[in-house]
Amino acid sequence: MFKRLLAAIAVFFLIGPDVTRGQGPTPTPAGDGCSIHARLNAEFRKRNPDIAHVRVVDVRPTLTEVPKYLVLGWGIRADRTFRGKFDDELFGLFLFDEALSSVEKVFDFIPTPRWHDTEVRITRVDASRAVLEARGETYGGRLLRREYDLSKEGRTPRRVATAPPERVSFPTEDGGLVHADLYGEGMRGVVLAPGGRFNKESWAKQARVLAGAGFRVLAIDFRGSGQSRGGTRARDEGVRLDVLAAVRYLRGTGAKTVSVVGASFGGGAAAEASAEAGPGEIDRLILLAHSPVERPELMKGRKLFILSRDDSRGDDKTPRLPEIRDQYERAPGPKELVLLDGSAHAQFIFETGQGERLMREILRFLSEP
Repeated sequence: MFKRLLAAIAVFFLIGPDVTRGQGPTPTPAGDGCSIHARLNAEFRKRNPDIAHVRVVDVRPTLTEVPKYLVLGWGIRADRTFRGKFDDELFGLFLFDEALSSVEKVFDFIPTPRWHDTEVRITRVDASRAVLEARGETYGGRLLRREYDLSKEGRTPRRVATAPPERVSFPTEDGGLVHADLYGEGMRGVVLAPGGRFNKESWAKQARVLAGAGFRVLAIDFRGSGQSRGGTRARDEGVRLDVLAAVRYLRGTGAKTVSVVGASFGGGAAAEASAEAGPGEIDRLILLAHSPVERPELMKGRKLFILSRDDSRGDDKTPRLPEIRDQYERAPGPKELVLLDGSAHAQFIFETGQGERLMREILRFLSEP
C-alpha cells in the first residue's frame, strides 16, 4: 500500500523563481488532440463558447495508492482582448479520473475580469479536501480562498497499480539482454533508467504512481546489473543501447508514445539514447540530475532537466548545477529546467520532503501535450 500522497508546494500560474522555462508549453488552441487539453477545452467552452486557448496550470494527485487528479486550468478568448465579459478569461478546477482521460467533476470557475493580474494556486490537496487560493487586483489585492470537499470522490482505488510487475526481457542491438519490470497498461509508455547505485526495483513506488495515471511503465536493469548482460559494447558505451532497447520494446508491444526518465548515471544513458534515437522514437526526456553528455545539442524531443539546487559531487563538493545548466542551455528546445530545494541527488530526492513535488513535476511534464 502506498502512503498518502500529501499536498506539496503549488505550481504558480505565474512561475516562481525556482522554475526556469525554456521553450515550454504555450496556451493550446481549441481542438488540440491531447486528452487533458481537449477535455479542459470542452468544459471551458460549456461555460463560455468564446474560449479558444487553454492551458494546464497544475495537476495534483488526490487519494491514496492510485490517485485521481485535480487539474487547475486556464482559458482565454481567441483575441485575448477584454470585451467587457468577465468570463472571457477564466481559471477552472476539475476532477479527472485516474488515467487523466476524462473529467468526472467540475468544481469551480473563477473569472479574472482585470486580465493577467491574478495568481491562482492549489495550496492543499488530500483525501478529504482541496484548497484553492487566488490573489490579484481583480479581487482588490485580497486573498480569495475556496475549499472543496473531496471526501466522496473516488474512495476506492484501482488494483492494477498495486499488482506485482510483469518480468520481461528483450535483446539489445549489440547482442545483450535487458531484464525489466513492466507495470500498468495503456498506449503511453515510460522507461525508467536507474542511477548507478540503484536497480529496477528502486523505481517501484514511482512506477506504480505512473501506472495509476494510465502509463505503461518499464523499469530496467542496465547491463551488468541484476540479470541483465551486455553484448559487444563495453558497459559505459552500451548502456544507451539498453535504453533504446527498452524504448523499442514498448513501441513494439503497442505504445504510441514513449518517454524516458533517467536518474544520474541512467540520465546520462537516457540522454545518449535520445541523441542516437530515430526521429520520434523518444517523445519526452526527463533528466534527473543526469551525468553530463558530450553533445547535448543532439538530444531530441521535449526535455525536463530537474535537480536539487545544492546537489554536489566528490569529496570537494563540486556543485552539479553549473554543468547541468550548461547542458540545459546547449540542448535544443522545447525544454524546462526545474530546481528543487535541498541537496539530495537524483533518486535520493524521493526520500526527502521534496519527493512529492518531484513526482508531481514528473506527472505534469508527462501529461502535458
